[in-house]
Amino acid sequence: MRWTPPLKKLLKIRSDFSRAIAEQKKAIETVKAENAQLKEKCHVLETRISGPEKFQDEHSALHNKHDRFSRKNNIRIVGFPTVPQETCFQIVKVVIVKIGIPDCNLERGQKINGRDSHTLVKLTYFQDKIFVMKNARKALINEGYYIVKDLTKIDLAENADTHVRFQNCSSKELG
Repeated sequence: MRWTPPLKKLLKIRSDFSRAIAEQKKAIETVKAENAQLKEKCHVLETRISGPEKFQDEHSALHNKHDRFSRKNNIRIVGFPTVPQETCFQIVKVVIVKIGIPDCNLERGQKINGRDSHTLVKLTYFQDKIFVMKNARKALINEGYYIVKDLTKIDLAENADTHVRFQNCSSKELG
């Protein structure tokens, strides 16, 4: 009979422990149910957000395509020393003649605000742009200026990214 009190204590502890486990199971089931509801809400929100994001990406790509198309005849003259009385057309005519097109038709020319010595030029004919881009490097090698394509911001970012990746690949191959 000496074992009866400790046995009662053990049975009480077992009973309390079983009750605590049952309460914890119930709490865990409640948390699982709430978690399932939150996962469903997150899925719904992700679905709702992905639609406008996809539309925005498509719209951005189309905008870049149209912007690129509108710039297809454009070039930029960078670093040309200018005189205040000189017009953009005078600058462009001097540069284009050096490249080898004496009678090039220009649609538009303008100085870019905020960009020292950048002149934006829209040539009338795409073939003239091709000729300029092919011959500019050789013709202007001893000059203090150069000609580049007029790229969109997205295209500039892609070119910069490609340049960085190329530099990384080159340095890995050399090192």
